[in-house]
Amino acid sequence: MAKRDSLLRVALFSDSALPVLNGVSVSVDLLTKELRGMGHRVMLFCPSVPGHVDTEPDIARFLSIEWAPAQGYPIAVPPYSVQRARFRRFGADIIHTHTPWVVGRVGMQWANWAGKPLVSTYHTRYEKYAHYIPFLPKPLVRKGIHEYTKWYYDNVEHVITPSESSRKWLLRQQIETPISVIPTGNRVVEVTDREILRKQLGFSPGQQVMLYVGRIASEKNIHVLLDAARKVLTANPNAVLCFVGDGPERRALETRCADLGSRVRFVGFVGPDEVSGYYRAADVFVFASTSETQGLVVQEAMSNHLPVVIVEGGGTASMVRNGKNGIMVKNDVEALAQAAMAVLNDADLAERLRAQALLDVNKYTAAHMAERIVGIYQMVMDARSSRSA
Repeated sequence: MAKRDSLLRVALFSDSALPVLNGVSVSVDLLTKELRGMGHRVMLFCPSVPGHVDTEPDIARFLSIEWAPAQGYPIAVPPYSVQRARFRRFGADIIHTHTPWVVGRVGMQWANWAGKPLVSTYHTRYEKYAHYIPFLPKPLVRKGIHEYTKWYYDNVEHVITPSESSRKWLLRQQIETPISVIPTGNRVVEVTDREILRKQLGFSPGQQVMLYVGRIASEKNIHVLLDAARKVLTANPNAVLCFVGDGPERRALETRCADLGSRVRFVGFVGPDEVSGYYRAADVFVFASTSETQGLVVQEAMSNHLPVVIVEGGGTASMVRNGKNGIMVKNDVEALAQAAMAVLNDADLAERLRAQALLDVNKYTAAHMAERIVGIYQMVMDARSSRSA
C-alpha cells in the first residue's frame, strides 16, 4: 500500500498551459505550484508556444502547430520521442491528464506503457465547441465527441471535475468511472488601491466599468453579452465595457460595436499576474457563457471584490447564489442588461453582493484543492496496489 505521507512524482498532461490563458491553463498552473509547494515533484507535458521560453522547472513541450479554427491554441504533433524519454527518466508515480485530446491521449498511452495509474480532470463541455470542426454536420460532430469522451473517461481510474453540474453531465453520458467534484482553488490576490488601479488602466473617476474576462468566442455566448451591454451603455452615459482576452470573434465584435467608440475597450491578452488589476478596477463582472464546467473567471471576479452578473447554465451556477453573492438571470439580453444596470445603479446592492461573494469563495483555496487531489492520487494508487497484491 502507498504511504499516506509519501512524496509523489506526478506527470501532468494538458493541451492548454500558460502562457495560453484560459481556465484549464490557470487550473493546471495552480495545481502545479501547490503540489510543488507540498514537496511533490511535478512534470508538465504540454504543447510549445511560439516565442515562449519557460522559466519554470520540469516542463516538457511538444512540437506544435496552430490550427486556424482554434486560433491561439497550439496543438501538439509528433514525434514525441524526446518527451517520452524525459517521461521515462522522470519515473512518475501517477499520471494526471487535463484533456482527453491530443496530449491527454499521449498521457493515457504512456500511463499504460509504464503501468502507472491514470486520473483525469474533466474541465470542459467539449460538445459546445463542435462549431470548430469544419465541413461536418454539427449533430454528427457532437455525437462523435460524446462517444469519444465516454470512451476516454471510462478508461481512466478516477475522474475529477470542478462542479456538481459537470458531474451530473458526465453521469448523463453514462460514464462508469468514479467521479469526484473538486472546485479549482483561488489564486492569492494582492490588494492594491482601487483608484490607483483605475488611473493606471485608463479609467476616469466617473466611469462605471462592466468587465468581461475570457476567450472572445461564440461558445462564450459573447454576442448576447454585447447586446445586453449595448442596452446598458444606451441607458447609462457613464458606463463603459471592457473586454480582457482574445479569440476568433474579436474582430467581428469590434466591427459590431465600432459605433460605440471608446465606450468599448478591447484590451487583448493579459497575463495572470495582471488580470486581477482589471477585476479590482471594474464595477461589475458580466458573463453570459453557458459552456463552462466551473467558470473560473467568475470565481476570480468574486475573489477580487467584484459583483458578478451571469446567465444560468453550466458550472457557473454552482458558485452564484442569486441575490446573495451575485445575480443570475436567464439567457436573455434584456434580463442580463437589467441585472447589470441594477448593480451599477445601487451601491448598497453591489456592496452586499461583493461582501457575501468574498466570504463564499474563500472556502475554495488552491491549497485545499491540491490536498484533495493528492487524496485521490493516494486512493487510486492504494486500490491498484491492492489489486496487484
